[in-house]
Amino acid sequence: MHHTFHFQEIKHVNELTRQKTLAKTTAHVWDAFVIVVAMLKGGTGKTTSAWFIALYYAVVLGLPTLLLDADKDSQSAYDWFKVAQAAGFEIPETLVVERYPFDDIAEYIRDKRAEFGAIVVDAGGGNAKLFHEAVTEANRLIVPLAPTKIERRKLVAPSTRPNAPPPATPARSPLTWSW
Repeated sequence: MHHTFHFQEIKHVNELTRQKTLAKTTAHVWDAFVIVVAMLKGGTGKTTSAWFIALYYAVVLGLPTLLLDADKDSQSAYDWFKVAQAAGFEIPETLVVERYPFDDIAEYIRDKRAEFGAIVVDAGGGNAKLFHEAVTEANRLIVPLAPTKIERRKLVAPSTRPNAPPPATPARSPLTWSW
């Protein structure tokens, strides 16, 4: 017997595979998977990273996702959300964005775990107490780092340094540096 696959069947199979993968990867996790993007220094890319991670969980995986802006000084993640709304950008229904103040962010995260599949926390600024509270609830901690000017100078490609021999073969790094 010969069976011909149709694109609808492939899409259905892919959706089933996605659902099974999600179920398998989250089975050992209690309620929401919590990712904390944190660094006490400003300007390291915390908010940008938190947004992209939250969008991945909300859009690609289709999970109800909470993005918490826990930077009590700048509130950049929440500001971006408001600007996007005002400009008419479509915000995924699966994404909720909330902002500081939280009396105790660890307690707040615990209270929200049952409501979401993923919680992404943008914990920044110079607030060590808030940083510590958020980290205590994290399943994953991401600490973005931004190189200083001195470090950037040391990262200059060898071919731009005077008297440097060219590399024998073109090497591609898995990381892309941009400033």
